[in-house]
Amino acid sequence: MANPRMIPTGENNKLIETVSFEFGQSDFNTAYVRLTDANNERYSPPEDVVNKPQAKDTMNLDMCGFELIQDPFGF
Repeated sequence: MANPRMIPTGENNKLIETVSFEFGQSDFNTAYVRLTDANNERYSPPEDVVNKPQAKDTMNLDMCGFELIQDPFGF
């Protein structure tokens, strides 16, 4: 098992102290999770280069069996 305290940090490998997450479902075949740094903006590939699905109001994560567990955190 990796010890996260042993991972070197620095300008190109900053420690993320607060992680934001987003779950969504864009169609019947695609559900996604996005993990981001809540305190700092980081590089993100341009939208025209990487397919970044957007959640649709007509889709619901429980349609694909998604379950969020709060304690301990899991999905």
